[in-house]
Amino acid sequence: VQYLTHTSVQWYSRQKWDNAITMVSKDVRKFRIGMALVFADYVLAFVTIDLLFQPTWVEDILNLYIPPNIYTSTSEFLALVAGWISSENLLSGRKNQLACNVIRDANKIWYGIGVYTVMELFFMAGLSPFLTVYELFANPSRTARFLAAFYTYIHVGESNLWYIFSGWPSVLNEADPLYLHRPLLRPCIHDGVLAPTRDQRLRDSDWLYVWAKDRVLMSTRMADLHILDEFDVSNTTVCRDTVNKLYDVFEPTLLEPALQPHSPFGALIFGPAMWLSMGGLHPNTDPLTALYTEHDLLGASTKLAQGLYTGQLFLPAVDLKCARRDTFTYSGPKEITLIFHLILAYAYCSPRTQARLTKSKVNQITGTLRQSMLFKSIVQDTQGVSIGPLEYCGNGHIVHLGNIPQYVSCVTLLR
Repeated sequence: VQYLTHTSVQWYSRQKWDNAITMVSKDVRKFRIGMALVFADYVLAFVTIDLLFQPTWVEDILNLYIPPNIYTSTSEFLALVAGWISSENLLSGRKNQLACNVIRDANKIWYGIGVYTVMELFFMAGLSPFLTVYELFANPSRTARFLAAFYTYIHVGESNLWYIFSGWPSVLNEADPLYLHRPLLRPCIHDGVLAPTRDQRLRDSDWLYVWAKDRVLMSTRMADLHILDEFDVSNTTVCRDTVNKLYDVFEPTLLEPALQPHSPFGALIFGPAMWLSMGGLHPNTDPLTALYTEHDLLGASTKLAQGLYTGQLFLPAVDLKCARRDTFTYSGPKEITLIFHLILAYAYCSPRTQARLTKSKVNQITGTLRQSMLFKSIVQDTQGVSIGPLEYCGNGHIVHLGNIPQYVSCVTLLR
């Protein structure tokens, strides 16, 4: 089942399903049912605002293609990506598309990465959203950082999400990187149904780095890199590959789950010698390393200010909140839906690609229009939804009868 854009999952008791959901028209309840799996006591319903919903039916489970998961089948996923880079000829330098758009379009490889997820991953990896395909995938460090960000993103969802919900706050302390996130989903679930309040929806933005946020917290060393980056790209004639000190704005602590000693990403990100000096293990040859070896690209610049990370690779969580920088919002050509990021638009791309992504092709959004696009503005000031697990149609709503909170599953209330 592909949820696409406007579908979420609700778990109804049979009583609520039989006596409420099915008894109220879709026009009144303001959502539709894409598919429902009815069991003896409960119903698993895929609720959707507009039936933008895609189930895939096969006669035999063996005929259902399930792509490898980078978190649980890392080597297989790296082989998939290496094959895709080769088959799409992404190392030739002849393709000028923005990497973030190419990744979103290749949804059979980069499944689940959409318009806001790709911005989050680029931030975690220290990548500009204005990099071209060649600038990203012909650079082993940048490619490995993006893969490590994807790994970490899934790690948080699969390993830490429910642990945090059930264990907060007694298990964690301020030295733990997970301390940055407060409980989110579990307090919003009532009798199995997701029914968040407005305050709980606002808390969802704590799980975002840059998307729909006006500013972002970061470490001091990351902020220093950002200041340097802003200074260098403020000149409209700057060309990225000609600026030797235009380092990627990267904080490795954000990728800590993917940068353990046995990691297949560390040597590609920092270079083999540096990775070993940081306590990493010598990796076995993986499909991605083999690809870059074949194309003689392993010696490419990492685009990193390596000296910043030699003393202390990972910082305590509290150090990730020492500086604050504003984000930027852009719209642009048809293929650029919307960009929220820390990085200013570059004037020129790599000369090898002959691409010219000028500032006239991407328009910065400022003022009241940008303010209206922020997560907090959408939740507080409109009847619409932003993004995240609490921002879907079909949510339940809490009403109070005296001192007893009573949840009503399918009554649409003004938020």
